[in-house]
Amino acid sequence: MNVIRQVVILCIVFAFVSRIAYALDIKEIQTMPSSDLVKILIKANTVTETSKMATEELWMRANSGRQDAVFWRAWYMHQMLAAIGVTGLVCAGTVYDDMKKVATDEKIQSLWEATAAMEQIGEMHEKGVCAQKSKYIATDWYIRAGNQYLANGDRDKALQMMEKALNLVPDHPQALKLRDALLR
Repeated sequence: MNVIRQVVILCIVFAFVSRIAYALDIKEIQTMPSSDLVKILIKANTVTETSKMATEELWMRANSGRQDAVFWRAWYMHQMLAAIGVTGLVCAGTVYDDMKKVATDEKIQSLWEATAAMEQIGEMHEKGVCAQKSKYIATDWYIRAGNQYLANGDRDKALQMMEKALNLVPDHPQALKLRDALLR
């Protein structure tokens, strides 16, 4: 298993164990830079030393510019904030920007993280977490992800993206085009 993925698994354990929803007021989270949020999370008294080190390692790698770590940091923050009910644009600056950097980096388009980032941005827009809620923007990102999954040879994921796009906007021309390409 990839080291970054191992780090993320430990980070997820960390998020649930720390019970962030009880430790912080939602208003504080909405105005807090992600680096401050991590510092507070690390100070939570129920956090194990291993998960603390994993979170610090993930942030260090993301800050050094590793695109896989940038993706996982954004994914982790998005999942954590969604789990405690943060909605809207409150976390858009860090989470959305990081996810978009990975999704649009042409050097890594064929890598799993870039395509997963496209899918994640679609989900952010669909649910309105860390991004403006919009079924049309979500559909566009699902179509991008579907086309890239198809180019990468992952037909099943491409079908899932097509289905998500058509469920949101049934007559979207690009979604219909993706459907035609998949169902030939």
